[in-house]
Amino acid sequence: MTSSSTTRRRFLRASGACLALPWLGAPAFAEDKDKVAADLKAMQGRWILLSWQDDGYDATLGGKGPAEITITDNLFRYQVFGSAGFMHNDDQIKLDPGKEPKRIHLLNPKRNHPLFRDGDTPLPLNGAYRIDGDELRITLNMKSGKDISLALDNSRARPGVKQGTMIDGYREESDKLYVLMREEGFTAGDKATARNLTVGPIGQGKRPLWTAEKEEGSLSADAKWQRLRFWFMAVEPGAVKVDLGDGKVLELGAVTPDKVKGATQGRADLFRYPTASLGDQTAHGNDVPYRGKIEGPEKKVTEPFWFSVDLRRKDGELRVWMTGQTVMTTKVGSAPSPVKITAKPGTVLREVRWLEQETAK
Repeated sequence: MTSSSTTRRRFLRASGACLALPWLGAPAFAEDKDKVAADLKAMQGRWILLSWQDDGYDATLGGKGPAEITITDNLFRYQVFGSAGFMHNDDQIKLDPGKEPKRIHLLNPKRNHPLFRDGDTPLPLNGAYRIDGDELRITLNMKSGKDISLALDNSRARPGVKQGTMIDGYREESDKLYVLMREEGFTAGDKATARNLTVGPIGQGKRPLWTAEKEEGSLSADAKWQRLRFWFMAVEPGAVKVDLGDGKVLELGAVTPDKVKGATQGRADLFRYPTASLGDQTAHGNDVPYRGKIEGPEKKVTEPFWFSVDLRRKDGELRVWMTGQTVMTTKVGSAPSPVKITAKPGTVLREVRWLEQETAK
């Protein structure tokens, strides 16, 4: 096993090599080197993409995802599960933690698209990052190597940036926003028992998908969780129920904008917001709308609404995180809960994961 001192030297070498690359321009000030090394070290490992915003609309999963990002030393790899290859294969990372927000640049000399080259010189993907324990946010401008994206809370939350605002020599335009959480240590849902759920593979990766057909279904395991993570497809409140023990049941689902205070989107047939209920508490996400396609007089869903969920139980508190935001934080009992998820007819579950104990990271 690598000692902590050896590990630190390795990360300092990785960040130092990154700073020396000619495409990065002048090296950072000496006092930033430790910050670069610390942030790069915190980013190491596997991350699951729990929210992928595109111009303010959440495109999580759709027909492609979910996706995983792996960071090893100063190399960045992005892969959609089931895909044949990586979207970003060993991109080189440069971090600049001295700016607000902190900046990230990804360079791949083999990227030959003319929008990411200036003659013979390759141009990086430019954006910002924020790391907070188990959550990593990265926003990138994927339209040109001469543009930059800086919106880390909502990918359309910086008004006026599409009018040619210049920052650090780049044109600022909000674009993609990735919200990631650590993936190491989770147990896959295929270790659970399915009742009244049709189980089938999806995509090239043949990852399981569970569908409640004509009656309520459940997915359960003998294990207990401190962290429970899954995706569901449904367009109604209370589509999914999670047993919290002590007779408490958390209900999760989706609602139309007319149910959300302050929502301004009028096309209720195309947008849904996440909602969580526990006893007499009900909370709605009100930050990012989620868009799908509904066609015909029968309002048939032709592109599903997928919602990602990350439940964390710690020190008697439950955090309900859904597709890019914390929807609810509430007090619960201190004992971990057995894994039991119940789904209404028509609801689809996928990528169920649980963690019995928090990792050391």
